[in-house]
Amino acid sequence: MKLRSTDFIGHVFAQDTPAGHLLVRKIWTRCCSVMRLWYPMSGVAIEREMPAEHRPAAASGEICAAESLKMGVQAIVRRHEGSLLLSLISDTDATDSTDSGSGPWAAVDDRWTRIVGVDADDLMGEARAYLTQIEDPVDSLATAARELAPLVPGTANGFDAQAGRKNLDEAGGGGNVFMCETGPAGAAASARRLLLLGRPVDAAELLSFAWGDGTGMPPLTRYLWRAATIRAEHRRFDASVTGPGSVTGNRGLRKDRRRVEGAARDIRTAVLPLVAPLDTPGDLVSADLHTADELIAAMDRRAVDLELRDAANARDAASETAASTDRHVVVICGSYGRVRDDMHGFLRALQLRPIEAVTSVVDGPVLSAQSVDLLRECFAQARAIVVVLAPEDVVVLREGVRDEKDADAARPAYQASPNVLFCLGVALTASPEKTIVVRIGRSRPVLADGASNIVRLDGKPPSLHRLARLLGSLGCATDETDSDWLRSERFADVLDLSEPA
Repeated sequence: MKLRSTDFIGHVFAQDTPAGHLLVRKIWTRCCSVMRLWYPMSGVAIEREMPAEHRPAAASGEICAAESLKMGVQAIVRRHEGSLLLSLISDTDATDSTDSGSGPWAAVDDRWTRIVGVDADDLMGEARAYLTQIEDPVDSLATAARELAPLVPGTANGFDAQAGRKNLDEAGGGGNVFMCETGPAGAAASARRLLLLGRPVDAAELLSFAWGDGTGMPPLTRYLWRAATIRAEHRRFDASVTGPGSVTGNRGLRKDRRRVEGAARDIRTAVLPLVAPLDTPGDLVSADLHTADELIAAMDRRAVDLELRDAANARDAASETAASTDRHVVVICGSYGRVRDDMHGFLRALQLRPIEAVTSVVDGPVLSAQSVDLLRECFAQARAIVVVLAPEDVVVLREGVRDEKDADAARPAYQASPNVLFCLGVALTASPEKTIVVRIGRSRPVLADGASNIVRLDGKPPSLHRLARLLGSLGCATDETDSDWLRSERFADVLDLSEPA
């Protein structure tokens, strides 16, 4: 098969960080040495030397460029959207046929391998494109690709170019250009090997697509950079340690998801259909390459979503453990179910966790020393104790005990249940420093209202604020961000209760 000309294009991609800058600068230095790039690129006002220092927040664009007219080589380093891209194109001095056995790209491919060297594993990605123009008539460029693929260095075993060409008439061209991946494909492949074929009439379109026409980043370079971004993220996910406690950096994960989404969008704008070999693993079989990279992006979006979900679960679990003493509040309430529900709702609105087990300790017919021990143990596990004195029992002092001059003593009045009063006594004995007494509704006072740990709750914001401040002063991790804790209708049922007959 006669070839009109052959070219080699190599790309490396790295993050635009101090470490990435140092890495690309090392590769650039080797590139200039191996390819004898002693002169700045003609026709462009770009320095030959790559700056020694990383320049954070620098604008996108060309950083340095060089060429060797004798060897037919040009190279350029670009900064683009958080990445550094080093690209090289070399004329391979192709022979007139493919009968040499080793292929026209072997020598320059070997030089490129030496340029990338031991730094390949530290890169975000690497790509090699092998360009040629077919002189002989062929049934199709796909047929020519099958014949040429074994001559491309690093061709994967079992390669089979599928039909994947696009007529460039819409873009102003006059013929067909074919492109396929010959190296290992799939998400794990960091180094890409692509074969691009065209006929002599398509030489300008082929070179413009693969190397550019001087108006900006070439379409192929943009595609490979975006794909490298996706595949680097995929390898990071694949190598990361997952599980509770290992994925708490959810801000970075959300940034990763946005980056992957952007890469997927850019890949969908690729000019040419890129065809995958048949041995592509899993669900990428028979997908063209830009679709394959979209699938990889979709896998990473799912991975990020799972990581974020696991991070939230791990964060909640960690909060549950760490907050066992700064969010837990023991609530002592009687049998007035509506009051209990409203108090629990108030505490939960402050992002606190009410402990409901206390009432079961004293619900039985007998209160013993064991009950006291259980209460003390329960109190010890909480940051605060809230005793709710609500109107439950109707009481009146009998004659002979009450002061006959005290008219109020002769009238029936509401009072908290005996169990609640018993628990209040234990709390004030065992943990007075973290006990808050809440009086709500029309009930006979048990303690003087002037005490600092007593709140007369009337459902209005000032009294709710006072209770929230008391909880905070005891070390409770209250969160007042959501105003739900100030709901005026809470406790309305008990506050509207009329005096007993």
